[in-house]
Amino acid sequence: MNASKRLVIIISAILLVACQTSMVWLKDGGSPQDLDQDHYQCLQEAQEQISETYISFNGGASTENVSVTNAPLFDACMEARGWRRCPECDPAEYSRYSTE
Repeated sequence: MNASKRLVIIISAILLVACQTSMVWLKDGGSPQDLDQDHYQCLQEAQEQISETYISFNGGASTENVSVTNAPLFDACMEARGWRRCPECDPAEYSRYSTE
């Protein structure tokens, strides 16, 4: 790969990371303790177990169990508890309500 292609890839990666916005969870009457509790409970509810089996060239196999968070399920749980994401909010101003 030549230098100009590497430079384009590096710049693209930097721009992609820079464009990500940090969001804050807000709830009318919600406290930081409420956020912590709801965040924990929703995180527990949104966990899914995935089993992956790998077969090697010599015929051996291994299984790996992985726990992943179902992000849409987590967001739906938080919203059902009255929380909403606020992408336009300044995380520094609402840092006690931010989970990211």
